[in-house]
Amino acid sequence: MHRRAMLKLLNERRRPSASRGIVLLSVYSVGLGLPFVSAAGLTVRLFGWFQTLGRLGRSLQIRAGATVVGILTGQLTALSYWLLETSPAFAKIG
Repeated sequence: MHRRAMLKLLNERRRPSASRGIVLLSVYSVGLGLPFVSAAGLTVRLFGWFQTLGRLGRSLQIRAGATVVGILTGQLTALSYWLLETSPAFAKIG
């Protein structure tokens, strides 16, 4: 008898109703729109970050270029070994 009551309750719950449809549609709409609203909010922060990078752009380009040259010539590896020999505390980092 208990099993029949549970099945009846489940069937009652599955019946469509306007209020249930409105709730489901509202939740779906919020879930669908939330990524777009958050992306719009983050866009403002992203533009501010790009402006900061624009001011530092030349310096970052020079440093990135020096790093690439150091990697290609093997000097970056030599620098890392020198740092490990002179400051053993760096060995504990990684």
